[in-house]
Amino acid sequence: MLYALYIIVAAYSPRVFLFFILLLTDWVPRAYETIVWPFLGFLFAPYCTLTYMSAMLSNDRQMNGWWLALFVFSAILDVACLIATGAQAVSDGEDRDD
Repeated sequence: MLYALYIIVAAYSPRVFLFFILLLTDWVPRAYETIVWPFLGFLFAPYCTLTYMSAMLSNDRQMNGWWLALFVFSAILDVACLIATGAQAVSDGEDRDD
């Protein structure tokens, strides 16, 4: 039951989930060799960062099979979120009467 809550929080707010993972666990240093990639992932691709970390921790540090498919899906989701955010910013800028 608790894992379902983790998945719901991660899907709804991946950056908050990553922040708490960084503070409360040692998963980030175990999954990544440097802090650069998790930091960039936190800023630009949080779903990919979470997926990669999960694959490295639970799949013997390999990205294959279902983990690879999930990673591709999370990359598409990250790009879709970036596009939606950009479209929202453009539409907010067009609504202003200067």
